[in-house]
Amino acid sequence: MVVIAIPTPMKIYFYSNREKPYGCLSNFSAHGFTLDGHWWPTSEHYFQAQKLVGTFYADHIRQVKTPKDAARLGRQRTQPLRSQQL
Repeated sequence: MVVIAIPTPMKIYFYSNREKPYGCLSNFSAHGFTLDGHWWPTSEHYFQAQKLVGTFYADHIRQVKTPKDAARLGRQRTQPLRSQQL
């Protein structure tokens, strides 16, 4: 009988900063981009701002200093979320 060992898939964790392996894949990684005519410092800024798209608050989230601040603001429920029918 032939036994074939199948390796266990490697887990990749990227919920960290870019100094750690795969940290560049995190929403918090400082890899900015231009989209819709605006500079987004991180994908976390963009993700959180999309909850309030078309409002002053979305632009405020885009401009905050850190992705942690963007996440905090985007998770607040003091402002109504955008309609899901956009």
